[in-house]
Amino acid sequence: IGHLLLCDPDHAEHANLNRSVGTTHEDAQRHTPKTAVAQRMAEAINPDVILRVHALRWQEVAAELREADVIVGALDSYSERFQLEGAARRSLTPYLDLGMDVYEVAPRFIIAGQLALSMPGQACLKCMGLICDDDLAKERYGVAGGNPQVIWPNAILAASAVGIIAQLLTPWQLPARQSILLRYDGNQLTLEHDRGHAHLGSC
Repeated sequence: IGHLLLCDPDHAEHANLNRSVGTTHEDAQRHTPKTAVAQRMAEAINPDVILRVHALRWQEVAAELREADVIVGALDSYSERFQLEGAARRSLTPYLDLGMDVYEVAPRFIIAGQLALSMPGQACLKCMGLICDDDLAKERYGVAGGNPQVIWPNAILAASAVGIIAQLLTPWQLPARQSILLRYDGNQLTLEHDRGHAHLGSC
């Protein structure tokens, strides 16, 4: 992958140093844009990478997203995820959605997450049960709030997303043609296919 379009309006903060790979103490001190951190890492790995970097919300560069082969979203808001998937579907672009949270199931806490591939004409995030009207109305987080300690679930979900992207874009195996839902259990340290939801109907 030699072309990347990076969109994020946020800046580095001390509170997210524990889970932002490549972000330094100095970045947090200077409130470096997260896109600048990602750009620095990408160029350090591949000096020939072609980048378009926007420290903006994705909606402000939505026209550029229509050129993408794959869109990857790791958004905190249910409504933002819902909107980004809709934009991807309008341009017939595969959309990868990553998310995780912490929940209380007395007397313990559960780390849970998912990686969903939403393919044009196949099951969407709502079909998979990942977004419902109640989520869109409340925009709630789990018991850890907006600042959970999530470096290892994020790493597992992100690495798995890279595998799905490779499957979509390279000939090394049969390409993904249907929506995919992988569920992560951070307590059991498992990532498993949810075959009961990913292929329900089509949208």
